[in-house]
Amino acid sequence: YTPRTLFPYTTLFRSLEWYVKRKMNEFPVQEIKGVKLGVQPSGIVMRQQMGVQEGVGTVAWKDIYEWYNTPEFLLVNFKVKGQQGAYILPKRMDSKNFPFETLRKHLKEVVGEPKTL
Repeated sequence: YTPRTLFPYTTLFRSLEWYVKRKMNEFPVQEIKGVKLGVQPSGIVMRQQMGVQEGVGTVAWKDIYEWYNTPEFLLVNFKVKGQQGAYILPKRMDSKNFPFETLRKHLKEVVGEPKTL
């Protein structure tokens, strides 16, 4: 390639880089702290502290379309309002406040048996 043939690509890259930086400056970065997950009869609930605001989101059991049970973690794939997402839940998170046994029970009832990787 010569510098002349690369010109359109470098211009495109610089334009894209400029656009991304501009968009990032529009939304100031907030420190995220206090992410909490919970198992509820309605689904998996996540609470997240961002600055002075708290965000709460629920993934209903019916929105989960597959899950994987590995020795190290649970992988839960879901689709909410047309957008796909996933939770990767390390086994060390298994506790009284976030019981994996209850999570597995709901997943088996609603989604079925776990898939294998």
